[in-house]
Amino acid sequence: MVCLPEQVSQQRTQYRYWIGGDTSSLSREKIRALKELGFAWNGRASGSADAMVGKAGTKRALATPGLGSEKRGRTSQFEEEQDNLQKEMEEIQAQLLAAQSELGETRSESDKMRKQLLDIKTSLAGVISALGY
Repeated sequence: MVCLPEQVSQQRTQYRYWIGGDTSSLSREKIRALKELGFAWNGRASGSADAMVGKAGTKRALATPGLGSEKRGRTSQFEEEQDNLQKEMEEIQAQLLAAQSELGETRSESDKMRKQLLDIKTSLAGVISALGY
């Protein structure tokens, strides 16, 4: 007779084999039945078959209907969010380049104005000197 902890350990081991594509005593039906009972595949009650599927990432597990579907949903949401953030980052970079360009133009205008002011000061200094002050 097998005690419960040993049985649980065996089921988890067989599940890892199944996920990895190796020979396993588990079938899709057994996995679904255990999942419906809330079996903790990774040893934590908050974990699930989906968590193991996510870690394993094999085609076999993801191809099984009902296994990993939540993970695929979260992954596609993550990818969509990642795409949105990428687009937002590109827009911000474009705005930054435009601001830098505008700043460069402003600096150029500022430099021209400084030169004009210097020329005016030089002219005033000449006028003041010519007047004898």
